[in-house]
Formats: sequence, C-alpha cells, structure tokens
Amino acid sequence: YAAFDGCTGLTGSIPSLSTLTGLTTLSYAFAFCTGLTGSIPSLSTLTGLTTLSYAFYNCTGLTGSIPSLSTLTGLTNLSYAFYNCTGLVGNTSTVAYIFGGASYPNLTTANSCFYSSVPYLLGNAADFISLTKNAGFVVSTAPSSGSYEMFYGQTTLTDYATTPAAWK
Repeated sequence: YAAFDGCTGLTGSIPSLSTLTGLTTLSYAFAFCTGLTGSIPSLSTLTGLTTLSYAFYNCTGLTGSIPSLSTLTGLTNLSYAFYNCTGLVGNTSTVAYIFGGASYPNLTTANSCFYSSVPYLLGNAADFISLTKNAGFVVSTAPSSGSYEMFYGQTTLTDYATTPAAWK
C-alpha cells in the first residue's frame, strides 16, 4: 500500500511487478511519481488483486501503453488507476485489449481510471461497459453514489460521442 507514493524525485522505469503474485491490493503505488519514464509494467501475474486504486496516478512521465487487465478478474475496486497519465499519448491498447472481454463478477466500483486532460485511450467504451460485473455495480454521475467518469476526457474513443454521460 502506497509504495513509492509521492516520490517526485524518483526517476527511471518501473521494475517488473511479476513476482508479486500474492498481492491483493495495489493502491497508491507510484502515485505522483512524475519523474518516472517508460511503460507501465505488465500486471497479468497479479491475478489475486482485488483492488487497483490510485496506482500510477498522475505519473505524467510514463509513456507506452496501458497493460492488459484481463487476468485480474477478481477485482472489486478499479478506481483512479492510470488517472491523468498524460504521457500515455502513444498508447496503442484498446479498451477491448485492456479488459480482454473478461467477466468481472466481483467488480462493484470503477471510477475515473482513464480520467485525463489529454486523451489517449483507443477503441470503444462499450467494450468495458458491456462486460459482466457484480450485480451491485451501479453507475452514477456523482462520486458518492456509484461508479462514474471511467472514461472522462477520452475523446479519442470511437464511441465517445454516444457513451452514456455517467461514463464520461
């Protein structure tokens, strides 16, 4: 929890996280580490994650693409991860690739993960919106009453104009 949070002087690339297979929560990891460069490492081996929140938050120097989350089917909370990663303008991952068509039967919250003043996400928001989620999953336009603004500012999405307001 909060590993390297706020380390603005930390520079270089994020090391591989592949050996952290027992991890259940990745919260605030590398948040506000504006000196980091390179790509976000693969998260595919972190299959026990239930919470991915504020990880890589405001890491403006990161470049590359968003890794696949398709193996993280035990997630209950997906909030603010990748938030304002304005350096990801070279992202080539589509929403379909990131979520891989997987079911997320425990997911109850998905907030502002791709919120950014600089759009970088490709594909269709519908590729996430249509996925199977927990029966308690609620979408709202207010932060205190459900999931909201998952794709805020991502005007590069093909279906952004028709994406329901609560998602953007």
